[in-house]
Amino acid sequence: MNDWWQIISVTLVCTIKFIIGLGMALAYNFKPITFYFTTVFGGMLGVFIYLYLWDFILIIKNKISQPKPTIIHIKINKNIRRMVHFSRTWGIYGIALVTPTIISMPVGTLICRALEKNKWHIKLVMFISLSFWSLLIIALQNFFNIDVQSWFK
Repeated sequence: MNDWWQIISVTLVCTIKFIIGLGMALAYNFKPITFYFTTVFGGMLGVFIYLYLWDFILIIKNKISQPKPTIIHIKINKNIRRMVHFSRTWGIYGIALVTPTIISMPVGTLICRALEKNKWHIKLVMFISLSFWSLLIIALQNFFNIDVQSWFK
């Protein structure tokens, strides 16, 4: 029964912050197949939740209040310029690649949604990215005998 709680906890953590879920799965010493399916399923569950929850929130917001034309004032600094340059250069593929490690799943999914309107394309690119990171950690840990678990401590 304890194994099920570990699997559920890793899956739920991966819905929010994928890299922490990878560290938890390494700490629990999951088998490679369990490691892969647990982390990728958790990440994709987060993508599905945030994609459709955001649309639902926008629908409810538009029904409750009429959108008002507002002028948004944004302070332009170095970080904003870097983010804009990165998103214009790499697009949805770059955002999906850094989402599991640097950006959290909700933020990365919403940025991808702002860049791409096709939800199936977002889900496919995020699935490839999540699979890449999970398989990379599995390969480094099990096949190349690199102690990846010490990186997460």
